[in-house]
Amino acid sequence: MLTIKGIGQEVVLAVTEVDRSRSPQGEEIAYYSATTEIDRHNFGVSHWRGVIGSKLKITIHVQAQKQASIRL
Repeated sequence: MLTIKGIGQEVVLAVTEVDRSRSPQGEEIAYYSATTEIDRHNFGVSHWRGVIGSKLKITIHVQAQKQASIRL
């Protein structure tokens, strides 16, 4: 759910794994990229007409570190 200016809508993200590697300490690191496109007018953002288009592309870059599992 993406909420902008109090208006929430479901947004589908296209997620791709960019890379996997290990840190100098040996921890597994994964890199992901997620993209989507929204119409800003659907969220009540109407400023700057003629300067900014109505469609906005959003890109999110994520770096994730795998944590060791804890057994109880």
